[in-house]
Amino acid sequence: MNDGDYKEIFGMTRNELMSRGTKCLVDSLGILGAEEYIASVMQEGRDHKNYEEWSEEYFGKMTDEEFRADLQEYIKNHPHE
Repeated sequence: MNDGDYKEIFGMTRNELMSRGTKCLVDSLGILGAEEYIASVMQEGRDHKNYEEWSEEYFGKMTDEEFRADLQEYIKNHPHE
């Protein structure tokens, strides 16, 4: 996706999305917890099957449209500070 796609879907650029996501992780887990979470996701990313199993369990059988609608609703209800 390019920044235009990110802006259309998420209402922000990829960099803004990454900054907000990182802030959420640090606020929620602390710096060390955030780093461990990111390292775990990166490791899981190397094992595509584990990621697919996790994402299906976490997100269910959502369509792309359902996922985007839920994401946009979440962003609308949780504005960045």
